[in-house]
Amino acid sequence: MPRICCFNYGDYTLELEFPLPCAIINLRGESMAIQTRREREWRLTDLWNRPIEWFHTLALRFLGWFNQERWTALLTIVALVLTNSVVLLLFLQGQEQRAIAFVVLIFIIVLALTLRELSTIFFIVSGAGLFVHTTYYAIGEGGGWTGGRTITLALFLTVLVSAIYEYSRLPRERRPRLITPLTGILIIYWLYHLAHVAYIYLFHYHTPPASEPQQVLGYQKFRLMRYHDYHLYWIAVPLLMILLYDWKRARRVMWTLSIITGITAIILIWEYLSPLPTFVKVMFQLQAAGETTEGYRVRSPASMYLIVTGFFAALYMLGYTRGWKSGITIAYLVIAIFAILITKNRILWAGILAVLPFALLLKSPQALLRQTQLMFIGLLLVATAALHPALYDVGFRIVNEAAERWSRNYAFANDPTLDPSYQGRVREREAWERTYAQTNMVQRLFGLGLEATYGRYITLADAGYVGPRFHKLYYEKVHMHFAWLDRLLKVGLIGTILLALVFVVFYVRSAVLFAKVKTPQMRAIIIGLIGGTTGLLAFDALHTALPRDPALPVILCWALVELIPYWETSQHHESRI
Repeated sequence: MPRICCFNYGDYTLELEFPLPCAIINLRGESMAIQTRREREWRLTDLWNRPIEWFHTLALRFLGWFNQERWTALLTIVALVLTNSVVLLLFLQGQEQRAIAFVVLIFIIVLALTLRELSTIFFIVSGAGLFVHTTYYAIGEGGGWTGGRTITLALFLTVLVSAIYEYSRLPRERRPRLITPLTGILIIYWLYHLAHVAYIYLFHYHTPPASEPQQVLGYQKFRLMRYHDYHLYWIAVPLLMILLYDWKRARRVMWTLSIITGITAIILIWEYLSPLPTFVKVMFQLQAAGETTEGYRVRSPASMYLIVTGFFAALYMLGYTRGWKSGITIAYLVIAIFAILITKNRILWAGILAVLPFALLLKSPQALLRQTQLMFIGLLLVATAALHPALYDVGFRIVNEAAERWSRNYAFANDPTLDPSYQGRVREREAWERTYAQTNMVQRLFGLGLEATYGRYITLADAGYVGPRFHKLYYEKVHMHFAWLDRLLKVGLIGTILLALVFVVFYVRSAVLFAKVKTPQMRAIIIGLIGGTTGLLAFDALHTALPRDPALPVILCWALVELIPYWETSQHHESRI
């Protein structure tokens, strides 16, 4: 079939007929339109091809009309319309408090998306449980849902979007290595745990949890998040590695977190000296353990493991700091020691004592000498301050209560196992043994599920409900103090081994990096996270702390350990204090 080739040159068009396919001809040395037109008969397929071609042409013209400025304006308008629609819907339903909280949350998300440092800081701080309850308390939710899960999830999604956008814009040679032995085993365990969570949402979404006392009382609150624990956010470790690849940005984040941690430690001591208003307690998540013979104590504050991590990092840097930084380091160490002593965490002290020699001694001889000098000066300053009657009374009371709390281990015929609190754990273990003995091989390998009960019943009065009738109402517990036995029942032998491997790989990886790097800053980060993780595992052994919010910041900060080789090779850090 002959072909018609059209050559456009200015305002003239030349049509030539060739028996062979025509080639591209450039008459002026520049690009020009060459059209090839075939003569054929009308076909049935044109009935649906022509509308498709017309729509495709229209879509291209429409998309070509949008430049970057118009796209930004369109997305802004759509976001404003959707946001105002949600606010209007909440107002029409009479939920003014949630409408205000939604607006505040949107503002925080927009601010976090704008500044990468803020997205990281907001997520770590909210993951620790700090400030997340403030909004709902301030707007008068009246003791209902706190919104902490929603805020943490929203900030996690913000970090996810920011990390994907940041990683796509980085040149290939500047991208940090995301798959390491630690992140690899962490992702494997996360997928296994996510499969257990997905099972609950797929097959038991409308099944009321067995552990909630509301079932016994005859009512059940429906929650959109059927199951929620903080293992699900561990996947944010590689995401934070992307956001913190730049040493300058990571240093700003660590300084901000250090300031927040110092403020929380001061607030914790202030609460011990003079009880703070309820709003401040809600903001910093300070739960009173009550006034006992051991003194007033705070139960598991949200910032506890951040304080411990900062304590070990500051203790290692004590021999390397100069000038005014030495004074700040000594002041923080004193405040952190008092904050640790006044909390209800005796088992935490064991983990701290295990890491303390490494933080004190793994230094150069010059740093050890300077550390000894600074510690001696610090002791002189503390002794001088103790001459003031008020400070002496406070210090003596804290030390005396800590000694009395420690001596409680031997208050029952010199046998800690006779302690009533420990006896309750023994009864939990006996109930667990009866339940675990009835499981088959498949259940022992993969577990009974994250909400599996183990046959331990307690009264609602033991759960905190006040009233005579609550002494006769029982419900079955899901929480168990012996964490690793609990994991054998819920996630099985496979899940327990995977979780144990996560921590084994972390310690091995940290030890190898500590031996390789020579910069005191990097070594302080490693020692701080080793100390925080060890204290977390010590408390978790008898209280099951890993699924809760205070443990999440330590796990998220593991990203700093994995970034140390990147910072070393890229020379993004400073070698001097």
